[in-house]
Amino acid sequence: MTNGKKALDLRMAAGVLVTEARGILDPAEKANRSLSKEEQGRFDALHVEAEKKLQRAQALEQQDAADAGFTEPANGPTRDGGAYISPNQDTDVDQSDSFRPASKDGWQKLEAPVFGNEVRMASRVKNDLPDGIRAEEFSWGRALRGIVLGQWGSGPERRALAEGAGGTGGWLVPSSLSSRVIDLARNQARVTQAGALTLPMTTGEMTIARLLSDPTCYWVAENASITESAVSFDALKLKPLTLACIIAISKELIEDASLLSSTVENVMSSALALELDRVALLGSGAGEPRGLWNTPGVGEYSMGDDGAAFATSLGFLPFSHAVEMIADNNAEAQAVIFSPRTAGQLDRLLNGDGDPLQQIPSYAALRKYASKQVPDDQAQGSATDASCAFVGDFRELVIGMRTNIELEASREAGNAFSKKQTLVRALLRADVAVFRPASFCIIKGIIPA
Repeated sequence: MTNGKKALDLRMAAGVLVTEARGILDPAEKANRSLSKEEQGRFDALHVEAEKKLQRAQALEQQDAADAGFTEPANGPTRDGGAYISPNQDTDVDQSDSFRPASKDGWQKLEAPVFGNEVRMASRVKNDLPDGIRAEEFSWGRALRGIVLGQWGSGPERRALAEGAGGTGGWLVPSSLSSRVIDLARNQARVTQAGALTLPMTTGEMTIARLLSDPTCYWVAENASITESAVSFDALKLKPLTLACIIAISKELIEDASLLSSTVENVMSSALALELDRVALLGSGAGEPRGLWNTPGVGEYSMGDDGAAFATSLGFLPFSHAVEMIADNNAEAQAVIFSPRTAGQLDRLLNGDGDPLQQIPSYAALRKYASKQVPDDQAQGSATDASCAFVGDFRELVIGMRTNIELEASREAGNAFSKKQTLVRALLRADVAVFRPASFCIIKGIIPA
C-alpha cells in the first residue's frame, strides 16, 4: 500500500472517530448541559485516537512530498480545529505564497491550531520570557510605572520588556504576557461566546485552505472502480490589521501599581472585545477586517421592504426561516447575536391570553447573545431605526490574532499634561475570516415594536 493510500485510509478513519465524538457532544450542547463523566472520557479518547491517525497521515503525506522534491519532511503538526493551513504555519517568515502544491496530486493540507473560547491562548503560545521569569510574576501596573516614570523596581518587568522594541517605538510585550489580556478580551466578546474560533498568528500573514464544495460519496459494486469526488478549495488569507486602544491614566493611579495592573488589563480587554465583536459582525473590509455583514455568500432574510417588528402575529418565524436556509446548505445554526432592543422585543412577546409566547423549536435551540455592537439605526426602506440578527454556526468564523501587544505612553497629547494624566496606547493586530459563509444568515429590517 502506498503512503498516499495509507494516509487517505487514516484520514477516513479519523473522520469516523470525529463524527462519533460530535455525536456525543451535539446532544449535550442542544440540551445545554455538560458531558457526563463517561461521555467526557469517551469524547476525549476519540479525539486522542483521531489526533494520532491525523498526525500519522500528515507524516506520510509530507514524506511523499519530500520524495517528490516539493517539501522537506517534517513532523506533523497538532490538530485543534477544522481549518487547513500551509506547512509554514509555525515559522517566522511571510506566508503570502504558502498555499502551494506540496505533492504530485494535490495540495498539502495541514491542520491549523484553531481553538474556541474554552481554550486559553496563554496555554498555546510559546514561553518567550527570559530565563527565570514566570508569567504570573509580571505586573502590567509595574510595567507601565516603569515605562512612564522610569521606576522599574526589582520586579521582572524590565527584563521581560527589554528585548521588545515595538514597530512604533513602544514596548513590545512578549506573547506569553500579552495573551493574558487577549484571553480576557476573547472571553468577553460575544462572537467567541457564540463559538467563533481563534487562530494565534506568529507571522505577519497566514493562508488557510477553505473548502468550497463538499465531497460526494458513491456506492461501489464489487471489483468496480471508485468514482472520484470533485472537491475544491480556495485560499483564505489572514493579514492582521492594527487595532488601537488609548487609555488616559492619572498620575495617582500610576503611582499605585497594585490597582493599576488589574485596571489596565480590564479596560484594555473590554475595549478590544467590543471592537472585535463589531468588526467580526459588521466590519467593512476597508481599513478594517471584513465581517459577516459584508461577506459574500452569507444568507439574508428580510423582515420586509420597510422592515417589521416582532409581534404576536409574526412570533419567532423569521428565525425558523434563517435556520432552514442554513440547513439547506448542510450546516446547522448554533447561536444568534442581536441587539439588546431586539432581545427585549422577543422576550416580551405575548399570546392572545397575555401569557409569554411559546418559543418555536428552531429559535429555542439557539444560544442567544445580546450585544450593543449590533446597531439599531440601520436603514431598511423608509425605516431608519432598523436592526438585524446574526444566526449561524459561529465555529465557521475565525479571528486571527497576532500574539503581541505593543504599549506606548505619552504625556504630551492633548491636555493630558495639565490634567496630570498619561495616555497609554495599546496596539493589537487581528483579522477576521469566514470559513463557510453559507453557515450564516442575517435577519435584516427589525424595527422597534
